[in-house]
Amino acid sequence: MGQSVHFCGSTMPGPFDSIGTTVQVNLAMMGMASSNGFSLKYQIASCNRTYNGNSGQIYSPGWPGNYPVDSYCEMTVTSSPGTSLSLYFNSFQIEAHRSCQYDGLLIRNSSSGTDIATLCGMALPDPIFAQGNRLWMKFYTDNSVTHPGYSISYTASFNGIGCGGNITGVNGSLTSPGFPSNNTLRQTCGWLLSAPARRTITVRFTSINVFGTAQCDTNYVEVYNGGSESNPRFSRYCSSETIAPLHADTNQVYVKYVSSGSGSAPLFRLVYTS
Repeated sequence: MGQSVHFCGSTMPGPFDSIGTTVQVNLAMMGMASSNGFSLKYQIASCNRTYNGNSGQIYSPGWPGNYPVDSYCEMTVTSSPGTSLSLYFNSFQIEAHRSCQYDGLLIRNSSSGTDIATLCGMALPDPIFAQGNRLWMKFYTDNSVTHPGYSISYTASFNGIGCGGNITGVNGSLTSPGFPSNNTLRQTCGWLLSAPARRTITVRFTSINVFGTAQCDTNYVEVYNGGSESNPRFSRYCSSETIAPLHADTNQVYVKYVSSGSGSAPLFRLVYTS
């Protein structure tokens, strides 16, 4: 598990926050081209983070190793006005306690100040579908037991809560709107999955179920081998079935979901790696 970013040209890149304690920097120079090169500075960063944008990844301190003891981290996530944020949990291991007294992740709706969830334990949480475009999160640990923590994908939806968006990063996950509840809304949603350049994506469905009779013309999920519906389609899925891994040719995959509102649209969760 790692991060990978590439920079070139003369535009100054923004800050880079590592998810672990080690960073490797590689410089590639082709042919006889010359330039002034680069200089950079690094420092030990706090675990407080501000995420501005419509997609990204959120990791616990030290991921994928164990988080440190006596941590207190505050995070804010803000997407474009008029959107709604969704959090999808890729991995989750925080010291278990019935009230999350020792270690935990608190998620709060910034607009209303209402706590959405306080999470701990080893079970993968259900997605968080926020009512608005701002979330505040607090991660806290005590002075004893530690675990790997969490990896979270977030995206902003323009077409209703949990309906579509962009998922970026070397890996990630997404679900049908309202998962694990049945969807009775009439919706068409699209997600663009994007990994870093020079990687290829593999998609795996970890869950797909249909309540009632399959209606493949009006209730389905489709996966495309590329970044839009103009690319070749792997298949259309509309029933409770086992789906083999889908290996894309590039670093992008498009996922389309259609619900007629009848309650027969697939409930699904998928993950991707690259």
